[in-house]
Amino acid sequence: MSQLDSNITLSRIRPPELPANFLSRSHLFELIDGQAPGYTLVVAPAGYGKTSLLAEWAKQSKKKVVWYTMSETDSAVGLAEYLISAIRQEFPDFAPDLEAKTVTSIFQAIANLKEDIVLVLDNVVDAFTYQLNVTQSYMDAIPDNIHIFAIRRIMPTVSLKRFSSIGRLSVITAGDLIFSKEEIKSLLQVSGVETNEKKLDQILQQTHGWPSAVGIIASGEEIKFELEVDDSLVKNLVLGKFERLAKETQELLITMSSFEVFDLDLAALIMQKPANEVNLNKLAAEGVFLMLTAGQKGSYIFNNTAREAIDEIARADSKKYQQNQIAVSELFQLRNQLNLAISHAIKSGDSKYLRNMFKPALRKLITRGDGRNILYWSNYLPLDNTRNKVFADLATIMGHLVSYEFDRTIQLIEEMRFSYKDSPLSPFIDRINAAALAHVAFCRGRLSEFDNQMEVIFREPMTEPAIEQSDRLGILRIFAARSFIFEDSETLNSIEAEVSEIIKDSNLPDDLFVWQTIRAMKLFLEGEYLQALDAASLAQEIGERNEYAGFFGYTEAIYIKGRCYLEFSQADKATEEFEKLAKLAREWQQWPWVFMAESYLARILMMNGKVEEAFAVVRDHRKLAAEFKGEDGLSLIIDINELFLRFWVKDYERSAQILNRLPKDLIFTYQYRQALSAVSKNEVKKKTVPEILDSDSAREKIWKSLVGCEANISQETLAMDSLKVGLDIGARVGAKETFLRQDPTILELIIRSASKRPTVYLEELARAAAARMNNKNNQNAALTQPLTKREIDVLRSLATGKPITAIGKTLHISHNTMKTHLRNIYRKLSASGREEAVSKAQTLFII
Repeated sequence: MSQLDSNITLSRIRPPELPANFLSRSHLFELIDGQAPGYTLVVAPAGYGKTSLLAEWAKQSKKKVVWYTMSETDSAVGLAEYLISAIRQEFPDFAPDLEAKTVTSIFQAIANLKEDIVLVLDNVVDAFTYQLNVTQSYMDAIPDNIHIFAIRRIMPTVSLKRFSSIGRLSVITAGDLIFSKEEIKSLLQVSGVETNEKKLDQILQQTHGWPSAVGIIASGEEIKFELEVDDSLVKNLVLGKFERLAKETQELLITMSSFEVFDLDLAALIMQKPANEVNLNKLAAEGVFLMLTAGQKGSYIFNNTAREAIDEIARADSKKYQQNQIAVSELFQLRNQLNLAISHAIKSGDSKYLRNMFKPALRKLITRGDGRNILYWSNYLPLDNTRNKVFADLATIMGHLVSYEFDRTIQLIEEMRFSYKDSPLSPFIDRINAAALAHVAFCRGRLSEFDNQMEVIFREPMTEPAIEQSDRLGILRIFAARSFIFEDSETLNSIEAEVSEIIKDSNLPDDLFVWQTIRAMKLFLEGEYLQALDAASLAQEIGERNEYAGFFGYTEAIYIKGRCYLEFSQADKATEEFEKLAKLAREWQQWPWVFMAESYLARILMMNGKVEEAFAVVRDHRKLAAEFKGEDGLSLIIDINELFLRFWVKDYERSAQILNRLPKDLIFTYQYRQALSAVSKNEVKKKTVPEILDSDSAREKIWKSLVGCEANISQETLAMDSLKVGLDIGARVGAKETFLRQDPTILELIIRSASKRPTVYLEELARAAAARMNNKNNQNAALTQPLTKREIDVLRSLATGKPITAIGKTLHISHNTMKTHLRNIYRKLSASGREEAVSKAQTLFII
């Protein structure tokens, strides 16, 4: 057996234990055995022994049987987690790297198994269809090596035409499951009840072979021939038996009927006194009210029919029932089982309590990316006044936002604005909905739209009611992410200071997560890479422990870890983080983080000499960004990445084009502008330190030292003195890649510095510098030298297929000059001829 996640209830992924007096129905196994991969519906009202039959069959089957008992409160993600755990009960090594969020992705992994399996889905209810957003595509995703037995009370609404059309759909109904006269006789004998033909006929006539009804009679319930054979028969028999139980046992069953499964500890906690284990085991042995949980001592499963009947009794005392439901809701809140907590809050009928408990529950569902359940539970929120109606509308909007249904989110916001345009709450509604629209804009990479929404949020004067602190933290976090991506240190620092003040007295994990995330971003931009890695790692740990996902996921933390590892010259670790981020960000539709992660993967490819693969990322990004509307932020990210790649291959003309369209206030572009200016003047060293670098951060001190080093490269003593300042800071913060990206002349100075001061850091950096120089020498660089403007004109003409003489006439170039240009082009591109030169130039986006 595999190790279980702490949130998985074992009773739901194993067949239930059969009661001691269970009557074997092995003669019905022919309805189950021999089924080819396909789908079998087991449909009958409560009390027909559907679950018991499949449980008995599963225990003797030679096939691998995976069992999963569903619950109406399962979220789509929770359902997937349960299903994975159930499969791993039979296949411990099943898809170890699978982080499935949908059943269809799990089915794809099942298809890779080398044997047929049986999946029993017990208690399949219509809520399952809603929770999982089941469509025909879900049914069509079922692989051919699996047979599903779906146990339900009613026929499903999902079409099963795929299986019926190929003869792989079968149905087991109530008519197949009724007790024969011989089975009734056997059950009565097993239970020690005297029988005769007349009594058997009476029971058969009265129950029509309904197994639960027969079982209750066999357990000692008096036969009441005035009962009708309808859906109330079993319930009435259950109630009759319940009335003869001891008062203490009745009280226990009434109180615990709030739970599908419970154990002795939970019963003692709820009842505030020890539970009578002997009585509970006796009830489980009879099987009318309870069953034992498989593999768990002192744990019990309620019989669904009995639980429903007892719940009606509990509701009769409305005040006590409400108190009990609230107590149970609070217990589930403490256990962080939100869906169960909300369910019992709804059952309490206390609208004030429901609204108060739903607010923090809603925030937790948002942090987990559980939009489906937000939408599901929003239908139950009270609408008895304007304030409650606004809250319910906002919850619905958040449900769609968290579900990545951005167009529907925008539509509902517009409808809400119109509905409340003349209300005193209109300014508040505009402000809080601007936060939702800012998240949509960020996810889609719409920078201008994001900035506009931020202006609405922070517009003075602030209106009442004010945005709550937890909501403000979420807004500040996404604002910080926008500032971080485009290196606006001033704004990021002010955000971090405000967040620190807000959460100074808080110990909530959500607050700590937001602060550590923003702190990690601030530290990284300051060049404090070791501290940034620690803060990002802590943020990710909090995020994973609390199951944060979606736009509350830990994307920034993963990105910062990747950047830190890259700065530490640990490319393999950096690649692992960026690949993880790209995968999660796509799943969570955080497109700026997708582009950022893949951009740095492209840079790593370039550093490893994989030039064409690196530029392919740029090409794919531009194609993908074109599918979005107003994605100015994504285009900016692409330009910044391409600028790095162009400089690496010495394509300075294209670099200049990109720089000219980038915003002038992006601090890091000053490095490129200065380098490009030096190249255009045929200089080999930077002359001045830009005034823009007035910060005293470690990152900018290192750059200042490098600029000073290169400015004095002809005077080695001055150059080494300047470099030493940067190296000392680099040793403290762990910086390496910043130095390794420099020209060979500076790399040689680094190696000399290590020989003079052989510290661990300098020796590691010197070895890396030597390796980097060697790699650059061995790599078949895309451009050994930058192409001139005239050479690029010739390349563009070559791509048209025109003869050389015609190109010369068009460009007014002599034949000998054309030969010179061609030789230079082929040499710089390391091309053997015209076709290869054109191909390489197109791959590198030169033409």
